[in-house]
Amino acid sequence: MSQIISPSPGLDGLVEWPAQRPAATLGWKRLLLIFCLALGLRLIYLAQVVDHPLFQVPQVDSQLYYDTALKIMQGQWSEGRPFFRAPLYPIFLAGAYRLTGESWIGVRVVQDLLGSLSCLLIAQLATRLYDRRAGLLSGLLSAGYAPLIFYDNELFITVLEIFLLLITLWILFRLDRAFGLGWHFLAGLGLGLASIARPNFLIIIPVAFIWIGWAGRKLNNQIATRTLSFFVYRIIAYVVGCILPILPVTLYNYWIGGEWVLISTQGGINFYMGNSAQADGKTAWAMEDYATTSANYVDNTWSGSKRAAEEAVGHALSDGQVSAYWMGQGRQYWSDHPLEASGLLLRKIYYFFNGFEIECFRSIYIERIYSPLMRVLLDKTAICYPWGLIAPLGLIGIWLPTRSSPSAWLLRIIILVYMLSVVAFLVNGRLRMPVVPLLIIFASGALVRLYEQLKHRAWRNMGLIVLSFVGLIYLSNSQWYNVRYICSPMQHGMLAFAYAELGQYEQAIDHYRQELQSDPDSIQGLYGLALALSESNRNKEACSYYARALDRVPDNGSLLHKYGRALWLSGETERGRELLEQALAIDLEMAEAHLDLASAQLAEKAPQSAIPHLQEALRLDPENAQAHYTLARALIEVQRVDEAYDHLQAAVQRDDHIADAHLKIGKILSGRGETVAALAECRRAVQLDPQLAEAHLWVGILVGGTGDLESAGRSFAEAVLLNPNFVEALQNLAIVRMRQGDYAAAWPLARRAEALGSRTIGPLMAELQQLVPEPPTSSSAPADYDNGAEH
Repeated sequence: MSQIISPSPGLDGLVEWPAQRPAATLGWKRLLLIFCLALGLRLIYLAQVVDHPLFQVPQVDSQLYYDTALKIMQGQWSEGRPFFRAPLYPIFLAGAYRLTGESWIGVRVVQDLLGSLSCLLIAQLATRLYDRRAGLLSGLLSAGYAPLIFYDNELFITVLEIFLLLITLWILFRLDRAFGLGWHFLAGLGLGLASIARPNFLIIIPVAFIWIGWAGRKLNNQIATRTLSFFVYRIIAYVVGCILPILPVTLYNYWIGGEWVLISTQGGINFYMGNSAQADGKTAWAMEDYATTSANYVDNTWSGSKRAAEEAVGHALSDGQVSAYWMGQGRQYWSDHPLEASGLLLRKIYYFFNGFEIECFRSIYIERIYSPLMRVLLDKTAICYPWGLIAPLGLIGIWLPTRSSPSAWLLRIIILVYMLSVVAFLVNGRLRMPVVPLLIIFASGALVRLYEQLKHRAWRNMGLIVLSFVGLIYLSNSQWYNVRYICSPMQHGMLAFAYAELGQYEQAIDHYRQELQSDPDSIQGLYGLALALSESNRNKEACSYYARALDRVPDNGSLLHKYGRALWLSGETERGRELLEQALAIDLEMAEAHLDLASAQLAEKAPQSAIPHLQEALRLDPENAQAHYTLARALIEVQRVDEAYDHLQAAVQRDDHIADAHLKIGKILSGRGETVAALAECRRAVQLDPQLAEAHLWVGILVGGTGDLESAGRSFAEAVLLNPNFVEALQNLAIVRMRQGDYAAAWPLARRAEALGSRTIGPLMAELQQLVPEPPTSSSAPADYDNGAEH
């Protein structure tokens, strides 16, 4: 077959691609194979990790995206300030949750479908650039590429940004045949959407702009007949497409924040985290002085950077000004330490192409514990595959000829500029993912080209390729700068938090202890372990860890609150109440702290002091059923029964499982003469808590009032079984037995009530004495309690 000389850069004397038009598509059978393999592997992985604690409990960025998506579903689009992070993925996530009924698994399936479509796009782009062999190979490689499978099943932006980039490239690759204005508009729209998913893609917009103009000169004769205005319209259509998604975000930021913010305000602090004396090039760190002790994720990247910037300048700053401040600090580092900054930049380039998947809070290598599939597809021993193989092959492929020179140059430049946009800030495995599909394409082309050299026995060229590959393999899998470090304390902390959220406190405690073995001063570790111990009713042990954490951050309101609560529950009531008061002195907006302080005051018989705190707790959290219930208890103590009744009703409306609330409603209704409704409430209390002796007592009282002594006796007997020293139950059971004529059973019950200090037993004793003198030996009271007691 005849050969042509490709104008693309490459090694001299390479066997060239056959001089035929590139295939437009792989064919539906090959595409179906790729799609089924990609989706099948993703669903297998999903099935393997569905019980993974980190799968069920999103954390850090995933938690933020999840919380934001839920707020968007409720109509709340931001926190009342310009977007700190790009908004498209939370919007996408909100749509996926609405589509799947807020299903954890359903939203992953949606993302798996999107990721599988991305594999088809990779195959199509490779086919366009090389041939069907490279297209099929790239599709298969992307289908089984472990990090792609992982991120397609996580609540991260990766799956969306990759799809948007690939669909845009697929459109751009069509512009030599489909040259209508609509296609140019769609190309711009794709990049505009990608930019409000991850602002790094803004740097690709001018690249595609230049490429459209350059590639237009290469179009066939059909295009050559067009007028100059037609090319101008194409550019305008592209620019309008780019602007259309970005402009509403910019206007929204201005409307809500009063300042011009193009997409988000995160860029400044990210630049400083990657360009400062504290930076290592790969770690995203919050301002250390403002580390959170909250059990729930808060965006301390935003809050910490804002607080630190405002303290540095001495006055309040807008979010845009905060970003500008940290961007200026990063530039100042370059100005003051150019050699160190340049060395750090080179190190980040090394990180970018190293085979190890650098963690971004969570290490992907943890998945090998839970997923047999990941144990096959992911490794970090001698060769970190898959990236440790794909990156060297892709870099070789970049320099080898392709069929479509303009398209190849577009991909080469995108890889370069996107890499620069990442290494200018921070490098980790997640941030480099958008270039993975492009290097898979070039890697597939390199493998096919190597096969061609072997088939034509071009030994010299094949040797040069192999030698280059070996050198790049060595660099990509080297371990300089401690690149393969995994932050074990952080991983243990994330697992511990997830187990705690799932109520598996023993596993949480174990992981928190392992975290503290590696980092004994970790505030999150100390605080998390104390919380887990408290939830396990080990408050005395928890107090020691709260105390250690308090030594690190003595003015943290949340920590003081939890420590005070643990002290109070462990019996140190006075000290616990003092800490709860200190917590509220720092932060009056903690509803749970108000509730806990009020509960402590109620235990100390100070309902008047408790009531204002409970009212404040309800102001802060009107839907808190426990606050309504506790306020009702305090109001009953001060004889404000009607108000208490309203709050008891509010409590059971919000949480129908508070047994004592139903009991108190029943007692109030009984006092109003509403016997039927009162009995229903007391029976509900018994149903919810069969161990609640007072509920059995009141069921007996109300049933006895109807004349059903048998049922009343069973309820009183059950109350006595639960609490043998329950004076009211003993006395009422004695009355029932007396009315039934069982005086032998009534006498020991009455004597027991008298011995326990009953002040109303006198008339009963007198009546019994008139009916039948006390027998010299009484029947066994315990046997009587068991007689007919309902269970």
